[in-house]
Amino acid sequence: MNNKRPLIGCTTYRRQVSSDPDIWVDGLMPTYTSALLAAGAIPVLIPLSLGEPDLLELFAQLDGVLLPVGAILTQPAMVGKTTPPSMA
Repeated sequence: MNNKRPLIGCTTYRRQVSSDPDIWVDGLMPTYTSALLAAGAIPVLIPLSLGEPDLLELFAQLDGVLLPVGAILTQPAMVGKTTPPSMA
């Protein structure tokens, strides 16, 4: 029996946390990582700066990927899109 906990990759967002000095972080809301931990998985944050070769190598080691979309999906106007009729 394999008791290995699944590794779940989590996409991140980038946010500026300081302008003097200029500091940016890649992050994820802790509710996502907390939910994965509660479900028995190990969350792995995927930095936005990874190129395709590194992403492919990482994906080969993951058991799944979480794509949190939050406000972009529920509020399409945030990315210059209109709300689909099925979501209105």
